[in-house]
Amino acid sequence: MKSRVNDHWCTQLTTLAQLYKGLQYLSNHNLSKCKIHPILKHRCYSSLDISRIPVKLRLVTGTYVLQTKRIKYYRNETDPTCLLCRAAEEIVLHFILQCEQLQSEREALLSEINAIWQNEFQNNENFTDLSEVDQLQLLMDNTIKVKPTKKNSASVARLEGLSRRLMFKLHIKRTKLLESDRDKIQTTMKKRN
Repeated sequence: MKSRVNDHWCTQLTTLAQLYKGLQYLSNHNLSKCKIHPILKHRCYSSLDISRIPVKLRLVTGTYVLQTKRIKYYRNETDPTCLLCRAAEEIVLHFILQCEQLQSEREALLSEINAIWQNEFQNNENFTDLSEVDQLQLLMDNTIKVKPTKKNSASVARLEGLSRRLMFKLHIKRTKLLESDRDKIQTTMKKRN
């Protein structure tokens, strides 16, 4: 009976997940087997590591508020252009891989991810040689390109930890830059008055 109930809800979740555009980066692989998703599994129980999980979950599930998400709520008042670089629309791909203002946060972690990608998964190509869509998918939900096995489970966990850390650092840097911009605007407005 328990098995049938689990099968029913796994099928329901898998079917419903396909209907939501915000879940495009989330694989159904773990849903169909009713397992805990690797994003929610963590090897370290530090409060810092645990605090990184919500940022990645919001990005993966499409609930992280970027300018393109904000425009859906405030149609006429919001520009979808990235507030940091003003070069492109602020979508998830731009935020994680393209925004020049966040490049310093991205470089070190992407080199670590590349080392794991090449050395531990025996890939001949660099992580950065993959298409940006494949890079993003791997960072968002590494179960797509890397199937966890007993041999590589530690590597998959490290890859997940690094991607979680990357997204958290990008989030913190973005927040600080936006706050400093807001403070500059407020200071300018006070001087004018």
